[in-house]
Amino acid sequence: MQVRKIIRSISALSVFLLYSLQQVAAQGPTSIPTGEPEPVPITLPNILIFIVAPVLLFIFYIWWLKKKRKEREEELQNKREENKENQESR
Repeated sequence: MQVRKIIRSISALSVFLLYSLQQVAAQGPTSIPTGEPEPVPITLPNILIFIVAPVLLFIFYIWWLKKKRKEREEELQNKREENKENQESR
């Protein structure tokens, strides 16, 4: 169920970003020469910025979601135990 929510949010974000990029590209000036696009050179700072940082952010996000889910489950379990104790004491 959580996977479906994540996929749904990623899909919605992707559609939004594609639409936004289309709008930005449509507003590019045509009177200014642009030149040839060049690939990003493979240097250590570029590898760290464009490859390592996004991977680390993704891993941190997944870890944070799991931690948040575990805390929520523990909280629910504690509430259930408290409710059960209150029911038994009555």
